[in-house]
Amino acid sequence: MAIRIEVSDGATPMLEEIIKLNYGMGLDALDQAGNVMREATRRELKASRTQWSQYYRKGKKRIYKTKSARRTGRRLDHVSKGGTADPESMANFITSNLMEKQMVMVVAGKHKRLKPKTRRNGKVVGFQKAVGSVTKTGYAILQKLNSGEVDGDYASKVRSREDSMPNFKDAIYRKRNFIEKGRRSSTGRVRDIMTSKLESLLHKEINRANVKSREVKTA
Repeated sequence: MAIRIEVSDGATPMLEEIIKLNYGMGLDALDQAGNVMREATRRELKASRTQWSQYYRKGKKRIYKTKSARRTGRRLDHVSKGGTADPESMANFITSNLMEKQMVMVVAGKHKRLKPKTRRNGKVVGFQKAVGSVTKTGYAILQKLNSGEVDGDYASKVRSREDSMPNFKDAIYRKRNFIEKGRRSSTGRVRDIMTSKLESLLHKEINRANVKSREVKTA
């Protein structure tokens, strides 16, 4: 479940109004809001713990229960069949993707390889390090970690119950809800960016409009 942040006045999207005033400022605010929510969501996943771990022995993957809890979302290198993968955590696949034409910021969604822009006061001043794609498979794994569901995309893109190890065919997975927790913990800051800060960026021109953020759950 990805989170989409839009600029709106509650019922009527303010896209045209923002473009008239300063399109770049609107994108700047969305970019900042997305960064805040992305980092909050990553922190929530990294804070989650599990007692299950995995490793390779004689070319076969083994899963076992540990005595001490470990960080949820750690990745195993399936190519070399041993060691930690790069990136080492599924938290790295929680990204923020600014869709400029639609004036929408998507957090924890699917996307192709990105090269985010660096913005200052509504203007593009450079480019950041490229961000790798989040495929349907990666997104399905994030959904499974978040909701505990192994049906739908997870079953078709990653692993169905029939393909699971015998002891895990009927396993019930824990709901970690790190996406919802990340949204809740960042809501205050996001609203501040999308209201007070955006109004400040646009000076007094937009004060007559009731600007606020609207969060929409997307599949």
